[in-house]
Amino acid sequence: MGNIKKILSFSSFDEQMAIRTFDLKQELKINLLEDWEKKASNIPITESEKTRLIQLNQRLNLFVRGWNEEELKLKFIGPVIELIEFDNYELEIIAFSERPISTDFNGVEVKGVVDTMVAKGLYKPEQPFFFLHEYKREKEGTGDPVGQLLATMVVAQKLNKQPQNLSLFQQKQAGYSDLPIYGVYVLGRMWVFVTLENNSYRLSKSYDSTDLEELFEIVKMLKAQKEMILEVMRGV
Repeated sequence: MGNIKKILSFSSFDEQMAIRTFDLKQELKINLLEDWEKKASNIPITESEKTRLIQLNQRLNLFVRGWNEEELKLKFIGPVIELIEFDNYELEIIAFSERPISTDFNGVEVKGVVDTMVAKGLYKPEQPFFFLHEYKREKEGTGDPVGQLLATMVVAQKLNKQPQNLSLFQQKQAGYSDLPIYGVYVLGRMWVFVTLENNSYRLSKSYDSTDLEELFEIVKMLKAQKEMILEVMRGV
């Protein structure tokens, strides 16, 4: 029999395992998160967005305690993401859902299915930028969302170091190896944003989406992330 390759799924990671496996460190001094938050603070919420967010906030407050992960995604997270309109056909930026990603680390394959990722590519993700991963129900959630999101982001980071020739007529390879990776995990009503640059990561405060003003802040963070991705793409 040949050698059986070791496989680690995202769901097998907790935060400590991610730190040990990928030599990560939690950093309190890097300014990526502050830059993201500052950019978000200057982004407006339109009146039509406010109207929709009030509806979603009321629904969340009524039902979040009983929703399972799929219901949380379908009835709240999905509609919030759709407000942002990440999809851009011209720049080939799409918000993909339930897509597998994987890569090899010293003979160990790390893999999993990502809840949502914003990536370059029209019909399949090619270069990932931003992740909404690990939606957990409010009660009896299983697994460690921090460790699972970090494992996902590290895989994306490595994939971005492998430039792809996207056209037979394009001599220059498209690659984003120096870009930080951004993400967020959702635990019921709570949203936590995460940045990863090289091997340093940082977590934001917890945003409570049952609080309407904090829900507005969440949406501003997502809109800021969209702007950051578009700036990268228009600069390539």
